[in-house]
Amino acid sequence: MHYHFFPINIFCLVFALVAHACFPCKASAQDAKPEQTLSAGYTGYSIHGYWGTGNRAHLSAAIRLANPAEKGNRIIALRCAIGANESVADCKIFIKKDLEKDENLYEQAFVPAYGWNYIHFDFPFNTAGMEELYIGYELTTAEEAIGYGYSAEEGAGYLRVNNSAWTTLSQQGRNGAVHGMSAIFEGGDYQGYEQNAVNMEDALLPGRVKAGEDFLLEGTLDNLGVCTLRSFDVVCQINGGEETRHPQTCELMNRENQPFSFPIRVPEGKNTVRIRLDAANGESGHLHFDRTYTVHAYPKAFPKTLLVEYFTSQNCANCPEGKAVLDKALRGHEGETAMITHHAGFSNDRFTIQESLSLAERWDVLSAPSMMLDRSPARINGTEMLVFHPAYVTAGMIRERLADYALANVEISNHFYTDDNHLAIHAKVEKDEAFPASAKLHVFLCENGYAASQTGKGEYWENYEHNHFPRAVLSALEGDALHYNEEGVAEATYTYVIPAEYAVIGKEEATAAHPEKMEIVAFVANFDEATGNYTVHNAAVQPLNPTAGTSMQRPAGNGSLPFRLQAGKGCLSIEGDFERAEVYSLSGRLAATLGKARRTVLLPPGIYIVRTASTDGISVQKAIVKGF
Repeated sequence: MHYHFFPINIFCLVFALVAHACFPCKASAQDAKPEQTLSAGYTGYSIHGYWGTGNRAHLSAAIRLANPAEKGNRIIALRCAIGANESVADCKIFIKKDLEKDENLYEQAFVPAYGWNYIHFDFPFNTAGMEELYIGYELTTAEEAIGYGYSAEEGAGYLRVNNSAWTTLSQQGRNGAVHGMSAIFEGGDYQGYEQNAVNMEDALLPGRVKAGEDFLLEGTLDNLGVCTLRSFDVVCQINGGEETRHPQTCELMNRENQPFSFPIRVPEGKNTVRIRLDAANGESGHLHFDRTYTVHAYPKAFPKTLLVEYFTSQNCANCPEGKAVLDKALRGHEGETAMITHHAGFSNDRFTIQESLSLAERWDVLSAPSMMLDRSPARINGTEMLVFHPAYVTAGMIRERLADYALANVEISNHFYTDDNHLAIHAKVEKDEAFPASAKLHVFLCENGYAASQTGKGEYWENYEHNHFPRAVLSALEGDALHYNEEGVAEATYTYVIPAEYAVIGKEEATAAHPEKMEIVAFVANFDEATGNYTVHNAAVQPLNPTAGTSMQRPAGNGSLPFRLQAGKGCLSIEGDFERAEVYSLSGRLAATLGKARRTVLLPPGIYIVRTASTDGISVQKAIVKGF
């Protein structure tokens, strides 16, 4: 931390040292918050994006404050939005009189958090006699980190990369954007401003919960008043009944925020929950939040696992950067998400499978990086979009998706028999009565940690780590129908022989399979024929469970199937008890269908995928038909 001293003589220096020894030091703004403060700059809630170069660089961001003394005689904090990430370093705030000069009037190191930061100064900065100031922050990062919003508020924003010339967000292609940044003043005349006013970013209230159990009401409070907020009440009213007050204590200066949460409970069925704020610093009125929500409580409701599907390619230069943005939004929710990385939508590569190409075609994925959440639309800039660029995904969007409970639960168990590469999967789905009977089960086999080439933005990696890419779809691409018993439980069994290597579409090369790095992703979803969209209700993910021995040792009910597949010269046959078998080429084309009346089919030489269904489960196997 460094702050600027104007020239002083020896006498003043001696006096200062004596005074420091004889009188207590002034407490920092963090230790004793003033009674009134005022934010100047961007005071909105929303952060619409983050700016950066994509390469490691030292970035600076600043806003201009005209006539700062009119807003207060001291600056005591900086409010700013930062896309903090693992590569961020060398962070400090600064105040300058002239942007083009390197000299700082004030500077202070800080450790950033992702999103809104409220950085209290170690020492107040005096603004007396100054006609304009520039206040900002700088940091070193390899990712986008400078937060911005769109607003008509005053305060032009400036950017600098390393020691280059200062530019603006508009010059960087962000027309109409302003830095998510404001200075916090004290010591002014604030009688003309709202004294006690408080707002809340939209309360995070689940639309579906489990009946008879508590759930969390979560929110983030923002102090809109100039008076430091020290107390407020969150008032809840369920189904028009008696109001309950939940007093909260805090110490928030103007535009400072604080999260809160507490448990509530609603009865089974459809409920209305009214949430409002009251008693800011003991005074009613001037409270900017009063909304009513609908919450459905079900006898069977389950915690949600979110399905995230990412469309990429080894040849996509922007895909690693997009994946980094997605990973940032998912941070902290890794145990609540299941991911499939489709190598489709841009160009084919070593990890492309036909099923991913079919899905990309179905949903008009024409570029990469692109993504979907639960195969259901997300609101992007006011528009409902099923497939969207990962630059738009936010941590708030992920939290909102995970807040709702699901009306079905997916459990999977598996045994991978290491001696003969047979995989046996058991899936169990439990549902509430309200869960749609049309929902089907989907099962994907994915692989992680495969080191292979990848094009990046301005660079190229020989050994980039590819994760969550599908090796095989063990269910039908449209999913398999589920048959529930009286308790609302359905079960399914799948078997699959993992090959030593997988063919590459359109090429003679192959990629080795690594079962020890594989995982199963299962989810239940229903298809809306009217809109062409899916809705994924819940998902599950599980790594392969290595089991010593061979598949011949499988117990009944653990993938043991009563039929045998045989491939010969120019033909393929199935012996034993089965209901239906579908034979597909590697391109995904249906080549033949077999049943009890037709057990053998003539086929041209090639590699085929055979999907066989019986009363005991479903088997997906590879067959090689040789020529005569």
